[in-house]
Amino acid sequence: MKPVLAFVTFLLFSAETTAQRGNNWVFGNKAIINFSTVPPNTGVSAMVQLEGSSSISDLAGNLLFYSDGVSVWNAQHQVMPNGTGLFGNMSSSQSSMIVPFPNDSNRYYIFTVDAFGGNHGLCYSVVNIELDGGKGDVEQKNIQLVTPTSEKITCVNHCNGKDVWVITHMRLTSEYYAYLVTAAGINTPVISISDRIIMANGLYSLGYIKASPDGTKIAAAHTYWGLDLLDFDSQTGQISNRRALSNVAVGNTGPYGVEFSPDSKLLYCTNSRKSTLPNYYQSEIDQYSFLNSDITTILNSKIKLDEDSTIFLYNHFSALQLGPDGKLYMANQMSPYLAVVNNPNITGFNCNYIRYALRPANGTGARYGLPDFNQSYFKGSFSYDVSCTTNNVKFYYTKPTEAPFLKWDFGDPLSGINNTATIDSPMHVFSAPGTYTVKLIVGLSCRNDTMVKTVKVDPFTVNLGPDKRICYDSSVLLDPQSGKNRTYLWQDNSTDSTLVASDEGLYWVEVTNPDNGCKIRDSVLLINKPNPVNNLGPDSFLCERKNLLLDAGNPGAQYTWQDNSTSQTLLVKKQGTYSVKVNLEGCIIYDTINIRGEYFPRVYLGNDTAICDGMTITLRPFLNHAEKASFLWSNGDTSHSITIDQPGSYSLEVSNICGIAADGIVVKQGVCKLYMPTGFTPNNDGKNDILKPGYGENVTSFKIEIYNRWGEKVFISDKIFNGWDGKLKGVLQPAGIYVWFIRYKVFNDPAEYSQKGTVSLIY
Repeated sequence: MKPVLAFVTFLLFSAETTAQRGNNWVFGNKAIINFSTVPPNTGVSAMVQLEGSSSISDLAGNLLFYSDGVSVWNAQHQVMPNGTGLFGNMSSSQSSMIVPFPNDSNRYYIFTVDAFGGNHGLCYSVVNIELDGGKGDVEQKNIQLVTPTSEKITCVNHCNGKDVWVITHMRLTSEYYAYLVTAAGINTPVISISDRIIMANGLYSLGYIKASPDGTKIAAAHTYWGLDLLDFDSQTGQISNRRALSNVAVGNTGPYGVEFSPDSKLLYCTNSRKSTLPNYYQSEIDQYSFLNSDITTILNSKIKLDEDSTIFLYNHFSALQLGPDGKLYMANQMSPYLAVVNNPNITGFNCNYIRYALRPANGTGARYGLPDFNQSYFKGSFSYDVSCTTNNVKFYYTKPTEAPFLKWDFGDPLSGINNTATIDSPMHVFSAPGTYTVKLIVGLSCRNDTMVKTVKVDPFTVNLGPDKRICYDSSVLLDPQSGKNRTYLWQDNSTDSTLVASDEGLYWVEVTNPDNGCKIRDSVLLINKPNPVNNLGPDSFLCERKNLLLDAGNPGAQYTWQDNSTSQTLLVKKQGTYSVKVNLEGCIIYDTINIRGEYFPRVYLGNDTAICDGMTITLRPFLNHAEKASFLWSNGDTSHSITIDQPGSYSLEVSNICGIAADGIVVKQGVCKLYMPTGFTPNNDGKNDILKPGYGENVTSFKIEIYNRWGEKVFISDKIFNGWDGKLKGVLQPAGIYVWFIRYKVFNDPAEYSQKGTVSLIY
């Protein structure tokens, strides 16, 4: 199946803007958010603050210290020595602002403003981070610059990119004071006068002031009075061209939080108006665009992103602040979550506003304020789309109107003349995968602004192959073949780089490149196909002189027998072990059968014999290969042997799995009386050479003795079959008369009988 391809957009910030200074936010009720990870981590601080706060991190993004404008805590959440009694206030909208010394990496200004236009006004203190064992100490405190001020303070870089403007608004006047912080110290203020004069008590000093990240505009929220947009000259510090975006009707609280988009082209504001209940208010967050246009165009661009009908005594949509991740966050007094504008450079609802987005740690939360930073930390830089499957990277940047030129250097010399570009948003095809340093140089009125990013080009594909038919009871290894340094998520939530699948069904994998967030998904459908069937059957036998045809079945399959023959059948002629491999459309089984040899039975009843009256004879056959045979005698008996007492013809059939063998015997009426011949001639002529008795078949025991005429015993035997050959100790005896004695018994008679007589030995 086709993989789902992806492009990943990166919105990063120039290395020159030191965005890491804003990586740690400390605010509200002990809340900490750390933007060093995605998503951000949360933590717990020692500070409880109703409104304005500030925090600062080193250039690597590690927290250094934080303040509520009254106390200063180090990174271990301990109050610094001499770190209490600063002239901010827990109820000042922007109680403090931290500005690093331009020429001293160990010292930091903390600017504070009093609440309700109090007499302390704008002051500064100095933190030396080297003191107290590197944890920091307040070495100067509460040096007043001007009083009385409203609860507003912001800062932004000078046009030269090195010095910093610190800006506040005076109470009950139309004056803005801009102090330039340089390596030499804090300069005398540049005073600008707008045409909005706020003539009321200290309550009307509430609300935020923010500079745009590019240093060209100022937005001031005068709570209970109105919202102003002004131009700012970051080279001279002059503020001019006030445009009133709102004037608060009697009884409304009006604007409170303000913030610009990272590209400085959009303005966001929180606002409240009275509800149907006296002295209760409803909150909203608004977006303005076309900020360089006339006031009518700006006002007509206003879009209400969210409105909360929950009534509250004051604004509960309150502070706004850009984050180092390029998103814009909003504090909500009525929720444990921060709201977020995920794409603050995009106009309208496509900016992707979410009311409940980022939750601080349990037991902590925002109140009215979020920490204030130098707005230049969050200056928008170029963004880019990385192709997940090719070496193409699309870069995005819009040259400021006042910028005379821009130039891209993609850090890819092997791409030749394509390594540079001078258009706003070029596409570059990198010569090979790898890590590249991309520079964008933008010419400004008083400096060249260089933006640097590290771009990793690491395309990959995900390919599980075409849909597959797999065998029952088999498995297939699914391998996306996506390379190294990837993370995997399969449909069963396993995270290995491969998956062994054994059941039919739809399988999918989502492969992520953790370096750039690229995600590609592919799927494959597995369908079972039948396995071949074991078809040789159980072990069997083969009779002598017979053949056996083995059939492996599964027509159309491929076959390999143990003798490497390849037919479906095999003719077996002898015992042995036979095996076959059957391959049916790639599904393979092995089958084996043992063939044992079997033989026809053999039977022999012996020679014909004779029987006398009163005798019995047991007919016991001589057998071979009759271990599992059955027997059937001619008289119907099925025993191995039978006993007879009558003459006659007898036969036996012996049958086994191979067949039947038979034999017969004739039992005649026998000669039943014992007698001796009267002479014999042992002359080796083959006629009458041995003297032995004739006997009846009924003789059961026998003994013969022969004597010569001198009474000497010349022969003795108890074997009726033995006879005398006329010799004594091997010497032929002389012719003459010899005497014999016989004693014997007959069948079924306990008595012993005897006979005697003479015989002539004749030559």
